[in-house]
Amino acid sequence: MFNSVVYSPVELIIEDQNNSTNVLQLCDFDGEINWKLETIYLQNFIFVVAFVIITFCYTVILARLLRPTSHTRKKTVQLILFIVVFFFLGWGPYNVAIFLDSLIAWGISPFIECDISKSIDYWIYISRMMAFSHCCLNPVFYVFMGIKFRNH
Repeated sequence: MFNSVVYSPVELIIEDQNNSTNVLQLCDFDGEINWKLETIYLQNFIFVVAFVIITFCYTVILARLLRPTSHTRKKTVQLILFIVVFFFLGWGPYNVAIFLDSLIAWGISPFIECDISKSIDYWIYISRMMAFSHCCLNPVFYVFMGIKFRNH
């Protein structure tokens, strides 16, 4: 699949305010973009599966904690809800952004406009940083909150 990907220079013609023309060469993929779209959709699918698994597991934990025989504390329930929401807010925007970016590759009308495409690129950049920050902050979060969670 990756053997058919060839990089080739793409010329981008830019006109400035003085009507002078500059040619900028960029390196881009030559050929089909299917492998990029497959990667995006696979990542979106894995995100949805991970979110469903996390939601299911913490729902089972909540069901056990909310039994009449358990000594549930309100903070424990809030912690579980926070973990699920924290995961979704960390990774959700990035997955939505790369999905919208895939619509540009399909050539869907409103997304191929330059301003919208540029906004999506900025959104991808910012949301990627949020998603990667989630990976860094999640272990720290569990270290500080894990002791209380295990005790409850």
